[in-house]
Amino acid sequence: MDDAIKYAKLVQVPFGAQLSIDPQLVSKPIVVRMKDSQEELSENEKAALGFNLGEQPIVHLRQKLGITYPPLAELNSNRGLYRGFAYIQSVRQIRTRKGDLMCFLKLTDETGESDMAVMPNLYSQYSQYLVKGVYIQFYAKIQDEASFLANQIEIVRQK
Repeated sequence: MDDAIKYAKLVQVPFGAQLSIDPQLVSKPIVVRMKDSQEELSENEKAALGFNLGEQPIVHLRQKLGITYPPLAELNSNRGLYRGFAYIQSVRQIRTRKGDLMCFLKLTDETGESDMAVMPNLYSQYSQYLVKGVYIQFYAKIQDEASFLANQIEIVRQK
């Protein structure tokens, strides 16, 4: 969009009280169309509508990789230790009182969202991989209805 505005400023010619456009002043810009990833399209759809109309990319990946862990909505209704599979929607990094880094992940799958705390000992191992847009498998303790405490994390590499 910025390039389009720059081009418009380059081709405008003052003509009395109005502006005229002369596209022959400079060469035509090269328009590069960027395609959004399926994850971005799904996030934008949910942000605009509040829900997803189409099937989410995580469903296809779950089937492709043969992952049979229960969805987040089922994990939230139980207590104890569980394995799960989710997409990292956001990461919030904080420092503990001792000065160590830890983070809170907002996880999402086809059934909903949950938060997961990653303590310093685990976060130091995986901090470079725990970024928005990454799929993870995890082993975690359910703290309350919508939050987990990570015990083990595995980064899912899309094939």
